[in-house]
Amino acid sequence: MLFKAGDTVGDYEILGVLGQGGMAAVYRVRNVLSHREEAMKVVLPNATGDPKSAERFLREIRVQAGLRHPNIVELRTAVRAGERILMILELIDGESVSAKLKKGPLKFDASFSIIDDVLSALAYAHKNGVIHRDIKPANIMVTSTGITKLTDFGIARALGEERLTQTNIAIGSFHYMSPEQIRLSVSDERSDLYSLGVTFYEMVTGRLPVSGQTPFEVLTAHLEATPMRPIDLIPDLPRDVSSVIMKSLAKSPEKRYPSAEAFQTALRGALFGEHATDPSTASGFRTARPFASPKPPDPAIQATDLLRVEKRLTTAIGPTAKTLVAEATQRHATLNPLCQELSGHITDVGLRAAFLRSFGLETGSKSAGDGPGAGDQHRAAPTGGGFLEAMRNTWHNLVSRLRGARL
Repeated sequence: MLFKAGDTVGDYEILGVLGQGGMAAVYRVRNVLSHREEAMKVVLPNATGDPKSAERFLREIRVQAGLRHPNIVELRTAVRAGERILMILELIDGESVSAKLKKGPLKFDASFSIIDDVLSALAYAHKNGVIHRDIKPANIMVTSTGITKLTDFGIARALGEERLTQTNIAIGSFHYMSPEQIRLSVSDERSDLYSLGVTFYEMVTGRLPVSGQTPFEVLTAHLEATPMRPIDLIPDLPRDVSSVIMKSLAKSPEKRYPSAEAFQTALRGALFGEHATDPSTASGFRTARPFASPKPPDPAIQATDLLRVEKRLTTAIGPTAKTLVAEATQRHATLNPLCQELSGHITDVGLRAAFLRSFGLETGSKSAGDGPGAGDQHRAAPTGGGFLEAMRNTWHNLVSRLRGARL
């Protein structure tokens, strides 16, 4: 082990080990100046002599430094300590999807919310020219407050960037690799979507879509075997959702979704119905027993809602959140306009988006900048676009309930 609890490296005190792979270790650390706890990633001693390992680590730092999204773990800084380079990351208080799966399949509402968040993260990364190339349950974290974080861009590659051909054979994890990665052919955004499809399949069914006794058998299955449909394993799974998962697992990239946004749109449409204005008629809720139509949400703000709002807002702006929440509740009787107004106090665009999305709201919703009561005006029935507004409100209410089920 490179470091042990109690060691000090630069301005960081080692508190414990968070995880270790073949090339690097991640530690829980405390900054001795600020006392903030963070995560520190460092290349292991046996890998430091490999120039390609050092190159990949530097590339990971540079790739992640260019990404800022509420569903991607944040790079705080990178520092040198002697001959070593340390990567200082946001500390995630939660557990990986891999750890959750050890307890069995995830509930569908939790699976949907996690996958929806990862698709948002991938849409952002792909638009910024970054392909993750190692999507798997171990690299998806869920915080204690229910926020999904995509981690480990160690083998990510910018589009058009030179390949590290000598390491391509080992890239990715066998059970989650796309067929094109196995063939060492060109991989683009659709490779990430295949790996996420494998992950989604495992989350809802409790098993992998392809299997084998050896790595060779697993890789061959990715290339040749047709997985069982999720609905054949979980009969109560919405049929359209099963179809979305199967499309993401197409052997040919051309037959998958062309982008993370297309995957996300298809999944939301499969679950809620492309033309549904009432949750009781949304596709997937019509006959599926475990996912039966939820009762219409209570319009009154509950005490648990206020605690969630106050906690999330405090994370974004500090202790003044408590006063702001108390004042805003005097003007709003329902959750959506309350959150819309409070989001106007969050100056950081990324944090504001994270706050709104944690309650199933869009970043473009009206907020405090529109004045007190603007949220209530936003809720009012529109005169020219009633159908679209009803669609939007249905989506907000349903996703709020799904995300709330995880907290």
